[in-house]
Amino acid sequence: GRELPCVICGASIYRPAWSLRQGHAVTCSDACLAALRSKPAPRLFNRWTRKSAYVFGLIASDGCVTDSGCLSFTSLDQDMARFVVRALGERASLRHIDRTPRRTAFRVDLWSVAVVRRLADLGIAPRKSLTLPWPSVPSSVAWDFLRGIIDGDGWVDKAGRIGITSASPGFMDGLERFL
Repeated sequence: GRELPCVICGASIYRPAWSLRQGHAVTCSDACLAALRSKPAPRLFNRWTRKSAYVFGLIASDGCVTDSGCLSFTSLDQDMARFVVRALGERASLRHIDRTPRRTAFRVDLWSVAVVRRLADLGIAPRKSLTLPWPSVPSSVAWDFLRGIIDGDGWVDKAGRIGITSASPGFMDGLERFL
């Protein structure tokens, strides 16, 4: 187990390893749990905007969802993680994960069954790495979606060439057709 901050008030709480594996939101009291449940669910993915398409691309590349209703996004870039937290709304929390003594990752968690269901409708399901399809993103925001994919799982070399990695054949086939 280890000490983790409460997602509502930030108080430090010890959680045993078996509890961490269940993937539930860490709250320090019934009051904090009630506060977490009373916050409105984000509506970011209910309507396509440039921002929602970009965040959707980031989640498709560096995010994950669980069957228990948690959406997580991890990045080494603190500014990007803060952007995702602001985009997802007040129910989202940000925490630091020390990977090595000199390298910190930033993890965004959002506990919302409604958002996870909406993402599943769009093609992001648990264990998506090998099964992610190319989503049907409107053409007006498709380039913003692609920008999120590149920021998550892509790179640009010194010659200006763009590369994207994915283990999902369906996603790569859709990317080829899109480009």
